[in-house]
Amino acid sequence: MSGVTWPAVGGVNWGAVVVAGAASYALGSLSPAAAAARLRGVDLRGSGSGNPGATNAARAMGVKVGVVVAVGVVAWAIALANRATIVGA
Repeated sequence: MSGVTWPAVGGVNWGAVVVAGAASYALGSLSPAAAAARLRGVDLRGSGSGNPGATNAARAMGVKVGVVVAVGVVAWAIALANRATIVGA
């Protein structure tokens, strides 16, 4: 994106903050448990507690899948925190 400059107000690059916020929102809407369930053809909301999380994924699809989902959730959280760190928010 050559030639594009974002306005810096008060020492904060607000354009970058908005772009990072939108990207983080989009990334945060993804659920590793829901993705794993869709790949395996399992309805997480209809099994166990109904919560699309790592524990319910482990109950419905096995412990190995639950661990993979838990690692995915941790990586997802690190990615979101990294976005905020890069922008300086």
